[in-house]
Amino acid sequence: MKETQREFNEYGIVFKYSSEYRSVLSDHPGDYATQIDGTIYDALQEEGNPVKIGDFILFTINPFEFGDLNVAPYFDILDAHSEILSGYFPVLFDGVHNFEFTDRVENIAFTGGARRFAIIEVLHIQPEYRGRNLGLLMMSRLIQHFASDAALVVIKPHPLQYSLRDEDDPRPSPYGNMSREDATQKLADYWSKMNFRPVPEHWPFMVLSPNTKQQPLEDWLHE
Repeated sequence: MKETQREFNEYGIVFKYSSEYRSVLSDHPGDYATQIDGTIYDALQEEGNPVKIGDFILFTINPFEFGDLNVAPYFDILDAHSEILSGYFPVLFDGVHNFEFTDRVENIAFTGGARRFAIIEVLHIQPEYRGRNLGLLMMSRLIQHFASDAALVVIKPHPLQYSLRDEDDPRPSPYGNMSREDATQKLADYWSKMNFRPVPEHWPFMVLSPNTKQQPLEDWLHE
């Protein structure tokens, strides 16, 4: 069923999420990365029942989670947590024991020496809610809620509907006859509306400083 077009202030966005956070000193570097899995709901449906809008998976990484005397190197944190996170290390850092973001990252998203950063690995919007820039609204809300004090927010645009699509699915592809590369470029162009910028030599990774001034959300929803 096609979702009825509504105004910006008619969406009651609710995040329901779960995470495992260790609040005491840990010897395992992977514990310095916190994974948050969640579902996005619209709580302002006429029937009064929250309706699912989408899903998200994000990570917050803080090498100083347990104080300055118990610092875990970024490489150890990302490598110990998962193969997914380990792939972000060469994008952001040079050298296994380096605690500074690379110049290529600093040049497009000045961190001011901050250390904590966030990775938004998945942001999926239900098909009936697409086509009105709600993804930008959801991304903005995620950053505001989970990463407002982070040095960086990092994403790797990858069209889930393209990569996970069943070849026998009779529904038309949301990317038409686009190649994977063109579909990824289209998604990257979409996130660039929020001032996410591509990391040189590491396409399609993109970064954003949460302090970057954004246009009013209402403008996005009415483009």
